[in-house]
Amino acid sequence: MVGGARMIHSLLPAIGLLAAAPSPLAGIELSGLQRTRPQTVLREFPASATTDSLAFELGLQRLRNTALFSKVQGTWTPDAQVVALSEKWTTIPILKLRSGGGVTAYTLGLYDPNLLGRYLEAGAQYENHEGTHSGVVWLREPRLLGTRTLLGADAWITHRLREDFAGESSRGWHGERRVRLHVFAEPEVRAGIVPHAGLEWLDDTLSSDLLELPREIAATRRFGLSSRSLVANLGLRLGRIDTDLEMQEGWTIEPRADIALAGSSFHRESIEARGFLRPAARLNFATRLFWGTGSRRAEFHDWRIGGLEQVRGLPDNFLLDDQAWFANFESRATVWRGDFVRLQAVVFADAGGIPGMDRRTSFGAGVRLLSPKLYRLVVRMDWAHGFEGGFSGGLQQFF
Repeated sequence: MVGGARMIHSLLPAIGLLAAAPSPLAGIELSGLQRTRPQTVLREFPASATTDSLAFELGLQRLRNTALFSKVQGTWTPDAQVVALSEKWTTIPILKLRSGGGVTAYTLGLYDPNLLGRYLEAGAQYENHEGTHSGVVWLREPRLLGTRTLLGADAWITHRLREDFAGESSRGWHGERRVRLHVFAEPEVRAGIVPHAGLEWLDDTLSSDLLELPREIAATRRFGLSSRSLVANLGLRLGRIDTDLEMQEGWTIEPRADIALAGSSFHRESIEARGFLRPAARLNFATRLFWGTGSRRAEFHDWRIGGLEQVRGLPDNFLLDDQAWFANFESRATVWRGDFVRLQAVVFADAGGIPGMDRRTSFGAGVRLLSPKLYRLVVRMDWAHGFEGGFSGGLQQFF
């Protein structure tokens, strides 16, 4: 015991020197930081960034992909590495107005993706969807314990008015309520390989009398339904999409499975692919492809295709089934680049359907107003020609 104590005592000075020694990345010179902690920036660089110029460039792209900075520039020499940054404003009030498929929704809230300068995101929001009331609070830690692991948690209470369709005719409306508690993790095991594992509790209720309907809306007379499930979420994201302000480049493919572990039994499987091509400095081609299947007619967990999120020019929730697909194609051209505002002109085509039953398409054009100084601010305004053509708008890109 005495010998062990002497050994530990002799090691203490060495341990102290190691703890005090700067990390190899501390030699990178940073400028332009006001709210973000230096360590938050430095951890985006591989350990070899001070000796390998390619690793240094990878770190710069990782910083751009966080979307926290309006400018990311760097110079590398064997003797010095310099990173010049310009931060975006990241304490963002949420004020969204979305319209599409005959449905209007607005959202109010507040979030910050760079809380305490640590690239930690927290937020809360309220949503009014055709007069119903919903809310969510969430937390995201994208660099859990200093690793490239995203840990997320959120709690939802969602109310929706759903319109029932028989072919192209409306049969009336009913109300749905969902309580959802969700935790998940996404570790980047290698560049371009990110598995997803999550667990969620779902409590669903459907009824004609669940919500007070406006006088002009007829209720669907149907039996009430309820469902409670503990669900495992398993998925995998392959590929990477790089971001440079309003432009994107790269691709991802994401297969996913949701399997009920307890309570009401169901399963769902899906795969979604996204791709972005940048053939010119101000031109972006974008596409999204989706296919989903699952348990035979598990109504709370069926796939829904509508104009608010999947196919512009359709009524919301127009198509409903245990199998569904949709595709979106956009051409985005930046026609004005200012220091505070950028303008994109967009043409698009959407399609979606239920295999063997129904297929719908739409096309149109729109504009995007973006601010490189504010975190992820995109005002979207589209005009779609389809089954129910008209205005489709909101904040953020359609996909």
